[in-house]
Amino acid sequence: FTSIAFDLTITSTFLPLISGGSLTTYGASHDITTVLKSYSENGHSHIKLTPAHITVLQSLDLESAQLKVAIVGGDALQASHVETLQKMNPAISIYNEYGPTEATVGCVVYKVDSAANILIGKPIQNTQVYVLDKNNQLVADGVSGELHISGLGLAKGYLNNKALTEAKFIQHPFKEGEKLYKTGDLVKWINGEYLHFMGRTDHQVKIRGHRVELGEIAQQISAKDTIQEVAVLIKDETAVEKELVAYITSTVEETSTNIRGFLATRVPDYMIPSAFIQIENFPLTINGKIDTKKLPLITGTHLASTVEYIAPRNEVEQRLIEIVSIVLDTDASKIGVYDNFFDMGMNSIKLIQILEKFNNEFNTDIKPLALFEHTTVNDFIVNVYSNEAQPSNPAMEFEIEPDLSEELDDFITSMNE
Repeated sequence: FTSIAFDLTITSTFLPLISGGSLTTYGASHDITTVLKSYSENGHSHIKLTPAHITVLQSLDLESAQLKVAIVGGDALQASHVETLQKMNPAISIYNEYGPTEATVGCVVYKVDSAANILIGKPIQNTQVYVLDKNNQLVADGVSGELHISGLGLAKGYLNNKALTEAKFIQHPFKEGEKLYKTGDLVKWINGEYLHFMGRTDHQVKIRGHRVELGEIAQQISAKDTIQEVAVLIKDETAVEKELVAYITSTVEETSTNIRGFLATRVPDYMIPSAFIQIENFPLTINGKIDTKKLPLITGTHLASTVEYIAPRNEVEQRLIEIVSIVLDTDASKIGVYDNFFDMGMNSIKLIQILEKFNNEFNTDIKPLALFEHTTVNDFIVNVYSNEAQPSNPAMEFEIEPDLSEELDDFITSMNE
């Protein structure tokens, strides 16, 4: 089901032939749906495909009692993919295969029995794997490190590229005269027996001083039962303060409030994307992997909160909304008094910027913790600002004209409401 030029097609081609099976090939087609239907209708027993291809199956509602084995590789397997295959045939055997071209493709494998337990498994025969830190020392069980591979399936290097060969095929630190291939993949041992894939080392970014793995965030988002596929990217690579944006596909119309609430129980706040974009389908490369380079060009639905819009009711609320819109680079006309600042992309750095502008303008001395605890305009004004803005406060020292007292009473009443 993959291009003849794609490395994982090697095992698709040769394993059936050397084990006495037969191989069915299809002509080139851009209509993935038609090809997938052909698989289910023609009684094939085994299929090898990428997770992105499985996503197409989700909308086809196919059943195939003849399909007994699915071998999945080329990208990270997610819970929704497992559920889709098991829906086609509850008795199907699913093998999650991992392996780079440099190690003859499939060299680590795991039989997935449950959508709740997805690992890449253990090495096949004649293959050895090591999880090492940046000093090429073994890491402890449960600690993330870079996966290194050695064994009979290892390539000799890159043709006519000595520099890259020396950088990626390093001297084996534990076996003299042998080589290790640096995969660039982050993994960790589970109970010292199985490997859990966490993402790419080159997909690590610094968010507010914390080193974050984009693949780990995507995995946490995809754990939500209605979400099918996820890709997490940096909103603007050139920005000093990096922000995350998550692209998702889902079986329902999602809201940022629900996703943020789900993530808040699983990851720290700096790992929660500032924006979520729901799209119908992910663009794919010719090899069936998600084409992340095309994602920033996609026009999807920026998820909104579930809160009803209520316009500002006085000058203080109006001004706070304007300050928030400037710092968060958001349209002020779309910010209501009950919208959560964090749903709009506020983080600890931007929170301080908002408070600094507000304190300077209203001559207050409100601490950052207050905005962490009171995260809407209404909540902040009623519970924080109203207590700060006492007559002793210079910003509030003014004489009241007799004919303005009624208007002032109305203003205070509206603030309390």
